[in-house]
Amino acid sequence: MKKIKLLLIEANDFYKNVIEEVVASNFHEIDFVATAKDISSAVGFVNRHDPQILILDADLNKNDALNILHLMQDKGIRMVFISSYSEHIIESLKFSFVDFIFKPFDVIELIVAIDDAIAEIEDEFYNVKIEALMENIISDDEVDKLVVKGKTDTRIISIHEIIEARSVEGGTYFIFFDNSGLFSPIPLRRYELILRGHGFVRCNPRTLINSSRVEFIDEERGFLYMGNNLYEKFERRKGDVLKQLIRESSHSDVSRLHA
Repeated sequence: MKKIKLLLIEANDFYKNVIEEVVASNFHEIDFVATAKDISSAVGFVNRHDPQILILDADLNKNDALNILHLMQDKGIRMVFISSYSEHIIESLKFSFVDFIFKPFDVIELIVAIDDAIAEIEDEFYNVKIEALMENIISDDEVDKLVVKGKTDTRIISIHEIIEARSVEGGTYFIFFDNSGLFSPIPLRRYELILRGHGFVRCNPRTLINSSRVEFIDEERGFLYMGNNLYEKFERRKGDVLKQLIRESSHSDVSRLHA
């Protein structure tokens, strides 16, 4: 069986040694081809060895990040990002559903991330994730492009297009502002972890709503009236949270706080 080639970009000798040991001890199917300490030397190793998996320190400036992503996309290389502090990069990785782990990392976390990268070698939609990641990194504003895995394909959507997401049997059903919908086999809780810092909140146990798409709140009846003539029952204990999110949203309108 032909071995999977792996390249590491890591300037810290301690983490370099840990990663090399983890790979050697747990992944006999992997050939650890080289370690680079910076992006410029990594490009040479990529062209020389043609690796299938790249592990890299994600604490890069924007230009370095985009340069390496373009190279990886062209060659179809699967990536595992390691980061200690780059907030914009981490947010972009979350929205793109690309694997990353924080420093200091647990060995098991690294093993799982490498396992996922191996599995994704056969993922025909992996480039969609990288495209979303690049778009989010390029943006000087907030991260906005979310990768949604459907039954037969994977799409990039803007979070501002989402009105709500519902927990349904087998996954999540998204409803968009243009009245279209999309089923994803990924559970709602996974999307909630990503979106809850961007104005999304569960109004009831099964529904995650985009607070910027709330038309008004009917507190007496306990309903949220959304765009496109949708309405959702909300838990009264969350009323104050919902009103605060609406006030803070980019489309905020005090008249929406209708009693």
